[in-house]
Amino acid sequence: MAKKALAKHKIETLKDFTEKIEELLPLSEDRILWYRGSGSTDYTLAPSLHRHPSITNNEELLELEGKIIDRFNQRSVPYVSTNFIKEWEILFYIQHFGIPSRLLDWTENPFVALYFALTSAVTKRVKGETVYATDVNVWVLDPVLWNRAVLSDNTYTGGILSLESKHLTAYEPRTSFELMKNDPVCMFGTYNSARIVAQRGVFSVFGKNRKPMETVAIEGGFNPNTLQCFYIEIKDIEPLLTSLISIGITDSVIFPDLSGLATELKRFFKFRV
Repeated sequence: MAKKALAKHKIETLKDFTEKIEELLPLSEDRILWYRGSGSTDYTLAPSLHRHPSITNNEELLELEGKIIDRFNQRSVPYVSTNFIKEWEILFYIQHFGIPSRLLDWTENPFVALYFALTSAVTKRVKGETVYATDVNVWVLDPVLWNRAVLSDNTYTGGILSLESKHLTAYEPRTSFELMKNDPVCMFGTYNSARIVAQRGVFSVFGKNRKPMETVAIEGGFNPNTLQCFYIEIKDIEPLLTSLISIGITDSVIFPDLSGLATELKRFFKFRV
């Protein structure tokens, strides 16, 4: 029997975007949806750790995460004033600075996700000009439905996991390969950086299975409301970005530091960003 594809919805304007979200929210468990912007429809829902160019063995990737945490602890002291109590907290922190981990970040704010999709759109050079190369995505996830599907072997009826949840024990850093669970689950992290706060960051954490989340959802026959996709065609990227900035979703809002302000000023004065 052919597997069902995920639902996809075309978005052309900011009005389309907000109306579609208002339509989906009542269908979600507890009226909670998470969002993730992606700069290309070719990108999958896989964490950065799984994109290592040469290490593809699942067990070796988990070992690599432990080595990254060790090296971060050794080298970050001059730059970080935070005292991390648990290694989970290190994972949340490094994720927002682009260091590879098993975490895949999502946001509770749909406009933040739209910002990331539009500003990270893949480009190419054509006759000396930079143009968009692909359509972009905003993924929409019901984290409660997701967790209940993944943890159905434990007859799980709860919601999004917190650090205190016993169901996260099998996902902790340095858990042995044999004891780690397979599929990713959705969890709240610790708000230990200004970027996580500004971006309303939340996470899915992967286990020992390297399959991206869309594949897990399709192969697992999840409820069709669990994971859906908005797509924005190339021609609509720039007008939507202009609309988004006009309502105040700017670079310095997403990145509340000098780096964000610098990007915002460059964009405002028509420099390439």
